[in-house]
Amino acid sequence: KLQIDGCTEDVMSLGDIKAKFMAFKQHFREQKLINDTISDINDFIKKHPKSSYIHLVKTMQSRLYISKATLDLEIASLYKRKDKPKASKYYTLKSKNAWNDTKSIATLDIPWYRKIFE
Repeated sequence: KLQIDGCTEDVMSLGDIKAKFMAFKQHFREQKLINDTISDINDFIKKHPKSSYIHLVKTMQSRLYISKATLDLEIASLYKRKDKPKASKYYTLKSKNAWNDTKSIATLDIPWYRKIFE
């Protein structure tokens, strides 16, 4: 294993992934961050399948897939309200690709003062 200052490569990769994961604050505004972090997680899983941190990384991956599905459902809802059925259907299908059972995802309680801007 590659080591720099006593840290192995998987620990350094995990640090990058965890930093991105922790930077994720507002799930309706962070589409690029979600996609980038999922990509980094997939790379980590391919490069370090036997890492002692693999379960932590897979937990973050699951949470991000749920966030992505929720975001896609919210976008689908927006297009439905704007009377754009094709776009609504596209994002509904996209959400099912991110997480199969979208009905099992609990909705977030967003404070009223943030809901205005979401």
